[in-house]
Amino acid sequence: LEKGATSEELHHALLLALTTVGFPAMIAAIGWVEEVIEAEGK
Repeated sequence: LEKGATSEELHHALLLALTTVGFPAMIAAIGWVEEVIEAEGK
C-alpha cells in the first residue's frame, strides 16, 4: 500500500499464491491484508 498497490492487486497476488502456500495460509493472509487495508482506510 505504501508503494501504491491497490487492495485488488493485493488480493490478486494472494490468489496467485494459493498453489504455493496452500489454502489455509492464503485465507489467513487475506485476513491480514484486509485488516491492514481497513486500518489504512483504503
